Parts: sequence; structure tokens; C-alpha cells
Amino acid sequence: MNILNLILVIVMYPIVFVFYFCLKNEGHEPRKGVYFGVSLNKEQAKDEALAEITNTYQKQMKGFLWISLLMPWPILFFPWFSLSISYWCIWFLVVCVVFFIPFGIANKKLKELKLERGWTTGEETPRFIEIKEAAQIRRVKCYHFLAPILISVASLVWTLIRPHDGREVLLLIIVVTFGSITLLFWGLAVWMDKEKTAIVSSDSDVNVNYSRARKNMWKNFWVAMIWVNVLCLVGMLFFLTQGQDFSIIFWLFLGLYLLVTLVLPVWVWKKNRSIEKRYEDKMDIRVEDSDAHWIWGMFYCNPKDKHTMVNKRVGLGTTVNLATPVGKGTLVLLIVTLLSLPAMCIWITLEEFTPIHMEVEENTLVVRHLREKFHIALEDVEETELLTQLPKMSRNHGNSLDNLLEGNYRVKEDSATCEVLLNPRNGLFIRVETEDEIYYFSGFDDEETRQVYEAMKAE
Repeated sequence: MNILNLILVIVMYPIVFVFYFCLKNEGHEPRKGVYFGVSLNKEQAKDEALAEITNTYQKQMKGFLWISLLMPWPILFFPWFSLSISYWCIWFLVVCVVFFIPFGIANKKLKELKLERGWTTGEETPRFIEIKEAAQIRRVKCYHFLAPILISVASLVWTLIRPHDGREVLLLIIVVTFGSITLLFWGLAVWMDKEKTAIVSSDSDVNVNYSRARKNMWKNFWVAMIWVNVLCLVGMLFFLTQGQDFSIIFWLFLGLYLLVTLVLPVWVWKKNRSIEKRYEDKMDIRVEDSDAHWIWGMFYCNPKDKHTMVNKRVGLGTTVNLATPVGKGTLVLLIVTLLSLPAMCIWITLEEFTPIHMEVEENTLVVRHLREKFHIALEDVEETELLTQLPKMSRNHGNSLDNLLEGNYRVKEDSATCEVLLNPRNGLFIRVETEDEIYYFSGFDDEETRQVYEAMKAE
């Protein structure tokens, strides 16, 4: 098992248990009278048909749990990076969907049962009741996020002004990416803190305390997430500027980052259940009977409701109203994101399995991989050398696969940067030096590399 698959096993496996344990008790432990995304009153919930639906749901959940846990094993010992990543991406998409299949089936059966029995909850209360004191509750303050935002800005400034060493593009990409996530988390925290309060009781004090407890929970969650994000950024910058290999550092920190960001939602889930249990006996206002607007009990779509954000019926937090402009935009973004994963997998696979080709055309060295990557006039070449062994290198940015090194690298012996496009499994390589750059190449095989070298020397 290679190191990448080991990290992915450690990081990805908890996702299965997060989905399983967050959803497995939807029939036994409803939230505010909602069973599988369908609103029922206490008398209706005692129906034996609901118990039968719940038992079937539990069996299906256990079956999908074992399927999800066993799926990765065929790929654990694959030597190909692209196929491993592609398989893990497919597995991740499956896990994100598979546990909602039993939920969707149970939701459909319960809606049909409710229609067949002519049930209504008899609780057509408004979704939101404006209570001035509760609506003014705010737990997110600017100073909670000031330090991590300043650290992100300082990292960006430091990256821009530090001496160039060939890794400036890589470091800038990392800083911008993690800095954007920092701002995103801050924005989400503020947005959720400003959402209207869902009224659970006719007692105003209960609503105020319930709202304060939940907003405190979400504030603490986002503060923790933003600090994890910033610490990951600082750690990456520190080790990469110490000359550490990018691939190892990236996967190590990304693995730890994902693992922590999986643990934190579990903490939120447990904290939320504790709050719900504490206020359960005080909740005398139930969720309105709006089942027709909930698709599979998970997606809210109500053109008559002008609210962009509504409380989820399944899971934690809020969800968007898909009938609003923001909801439609979110749906499009989600579809584009999901489609981008297969596209990325195809690109990585082509990168790994497309061979490199070199040739001399009209006094020009041409190196191709998927497309023409280098076009070097021989008159600009100051030195050409045929190597049987590569110097020790560390990647600044680019690809580093078992059969492909591509991008900007640093030679450890003299700290010189160079452009690399070669198959490290080959036995022959060409070192090309021009006035502005140093290159390391190899062809499809050693024979092609030797022929190109001899053609260059002949010119």
C-alpha cells in the first residue's frame, strides 16, 4: 500500500461513519416531529407502519455501510496514482449519495402512507414568528475572526515580498486558496448568525435561550474551522520554504485538515442533539406541514416562500430555498462541481498514461506531452548533456508521479531551478542549458532519448 492510499484511508474512512451515524436514527429520534423529512404528530408516529419503514431503513443503512467500507479495498494496492485518485473520487461521490438512498425511499413510503391515511399534523403554524428580542441575538463578533484573517493577509504579503526561489507560484496558489477559504468561513459564520430565529415555543424566553445556545454552537464551530484552515496554511508555508518535498507535505497536511474538519461536524452534531434534548419538553410549536415543498425530505423548493435560507429537516444548520435566485445559483454551482470531479480524473489519467515524445524539427527541439510543452531553438542551446542518472530534485510546482516528473524543480546540489519533463523510470535523460533556463528531458524510451541527443549534437 503506497503512502497516498494510506493517507486517503485514514482521511476518507471517517466520512462513512459520519454519514451513517448522523442518519441512522432518523426514524427513532425525530427532530420536532419530523420523521424521514415528513412531519407527523405524536399519535401518527405510533402507527406500526412507521415502525416497519424504520426497520427496513435500518437494514438498508447497515448494508450500505458495509458496501462503503469494502469498496476501497480493490484499489489500495494499485500502483497508478491517477487510477487511485479517480477511484477515491468515485468512492467519495458514492458515499455522499448512498446513505441518502434509504432515506429517500423511507421518505417516499411515509409520504404515501400519510396520503393514504389522510393524515395532517393539524399544526399549520407560520415557519417564522418575529420576536424582537430573539431576532436581535448575535453571537459572531469581528474580533473572533480578526487574528486568523490578519494571519492570512500577512501570509499573502510575505509570499509576495520574499526572495524568489522557484516556488513563488506554488506558495501564492496555496495562500490564495486557503485565504479564500478563511474569508468564506467568516462569511458563512456571519450569514448563519443573522438568520431569522425559528420559533419552537410560545414562551419568548425559551426561544431566546434556544436561539442563543444554537448560535453559540455555530459560532464556535466556524471559529474552530477558520483556525484549522489558517494553521494548515502556516504549516504548509513553513515546511515548503524549508525545502521539503511538495507532494508529501501537501498530502500530509491535506489529510490532517480533512480529518479535523470531519471531527468538528461530529462535535456540532452531538452538541446540537444535546441542545435539542435540553429543550425538547419546552417545544410546543412544531414544524408546519409543508411536506409537498420538501423533495425527498432534503431539498426545499417553495416559490411562495421568499426566504432564501430555511432550517434543514435532515442534518444540521440551514439549507437554501431552491426556488429563489440564490437557490438556483447554488444548484448550478453544485452540478458544475460534481461534473468537474470526473473531468479532473480524466485529465489526471491522461497525464499519467500519455507518453512523452521528443524530436528535432528544423533546428528546434520539440517536447510533447498531451500537447507541445517545449519549443527550444538549437541555436539558443549552450550545453547539452546525456545523463544516466538524475540529480536529486525537489518539486516547486507541477506533477510528481512514478512515471512522470513535470514542472519547475529545484536541484538540491546547487539549489538551481530547472524545467523538467521526463519519465524517471527511463535510464537516459538529456540536460539542456540555455542562457535563461536549465531543462531535463527524456523521450518515450531510452532509444528515442539517445536519437534526439545525437541529432542535437549533429546540429
